[in-house]
Amino acid sequence: MSWWLWLSVPLASAIAAAVVLTLNVDVSLVFDLTSWTEFTGDAFWVNTTVLGDGAVAAALMLPFVGRKPRLIWALLLASLLGVILLQSFELIFPRERPPAEFGKKILHVVGPRRRHNGFPSGHTTTIFMAAALWVRIASSHSLRWAIVLFASLVGISRIVVGVHWPTDVLAGSTLGWLVGHTGWRLTGRWPGGLKTRTQRIVTIMLLLATLSLYFDKSGFDRLLPIQLVIATGALILAGPGIWRLMRKPISEKGDPSLRETSTSGS
Repeated sequence: MSWWLWLSVPLASAIAAAVVLTLNVDVSLVFDLTSWTEFTGDAFWVNTTVLGDGAVAAALMLPFVGRKPRLIWALLLASLLGVILLQSFELIFPRERPPAEFGKKILHVVGPRRRHNGFPSGHTTTIFMAAALWVRIASSHSLRWAIVLFASLVGISRIVVGVHWPTDVLAGSTLGWLVGHTGWRLTGRWPGGLKTRTQRIVTIMLLLATLSLYFDKSGFDRLLPIQLVIATGALILAGPGIWRLMRKPISEKGDPSLRETSTSGS
């Protein structure tokens, strides 16, 4: 993957953050973006923002089981690193979210009114971590940019639903992107996770997370239709790969990226 795509998200986020902080528009942008729901309605943004949920991201990764072992191993490494860094940032930089600053009559919030641990945005971190891994296996530049735009939309939705400041989202996009790429590179240094046993363990973890979407309301008052669609679709698409993985060991012939780990680690 070209260096300019790898740097694109951190660079764009840094520039955007500099503009937001220089112009002091972190607060005003929240009100500007939450007003979008007056024209679009709440449903679109609710179903978009939930795509950054950890269980939903796991379901979106499930179809790659048995097909892209390096991606699955990178996902585990990146997730562990991401959780450690995200929790550390939340402890070091405790920041209240918009609902903690403004009441219901002032700020329109879609979904649960979360008040604490806003920096950086966890949903944005998750979706950009997943995007960083997806671009590694994408077959074309246009598809890679489409993935980045998709992740950006999910990040923007965190502002539109009223639970994050723009700088929370910009920080989350950078953190997730760098964590995802770091996880990918670590698979070259620690290829042990490509073994069938580890792949099966991670698969079970992804399966459990996917199944939780049939029960976990993600803080909303009901299950979201998109959760059920993603969970069902993921299980159907992942079926052949899971069957193959459980029946016989992984073969390097099925995933060219396995051979890359022994030479480049990039």
